Amino acid sequence: MQPAAPTVADPQRSCHSAKPPTGPEDSLDVGLSLQDGQSYKDNISNPSQASPGTVGPRAAVEEREPVGAKGQCSIAIEVKPNSRALISVSVNSDTDKACKTAESLAEKLEPLLPKNT
Repeated sequence: MQPAAPTVADPQRSCHSAKPPTGPEDSLDVGLSLQDGQSYKDNISNPSQASPGTVGPRAAVEEREPVGAKGQCSIAIEVKPNSRALISVSVNSDTDKACKTAESLAEKLEPLLPKNT
């Protein structure tokens, strides 16, 4: 993976990293956004592919193919009182692999977030 870099759209609260493809099956893009004033339930673009759940003790929503493209997965994690951490992953056209990667990253991120109170 390349070192994470701030995103153009929100450089103060979002970053992105990528693994450049070396073959037809191995590209990986990961984004992380910390969004104040956004509930983990907000802006679900593909509700039919969204599943509520938890990451550690926090409520979360996993959305497969959030913009309708295969190989994408996002997880929005609740940060009380009204914020969220949003992880977005793209892996070629393998949605299952993207979601497994997003779930693994979400588990690592959760203990680093401010405690829900």
